[in-house]
Amino acid sequence: MQGNQSILLFFSVEPMEGTVTILFFVAMILFPQNFAVLAYAFAGLTVMSALARITLAWHAFRDEPDESD
Repeated sequence: MQGNQSILLFFSVEPMEGTVTILFFVAMILFPQNFAVLAYAFAGLTVMSALARITLAWHAFRDEPDESD
């Protein structure tokens, strides 16, 4: 990193934010016949979200060679 730049991690691009989570649970209540499909979709999006956050953190905090040479 250069100078005094601070690292800010914004997770607004993640698919499993609070509103989406609530909507999924509402859908599970309204459509109990589709619970299994909704649950697997929710789990898949949660895993994708976790992997995206890990990747973002990895890139944000990894040691990069000094480019001032």
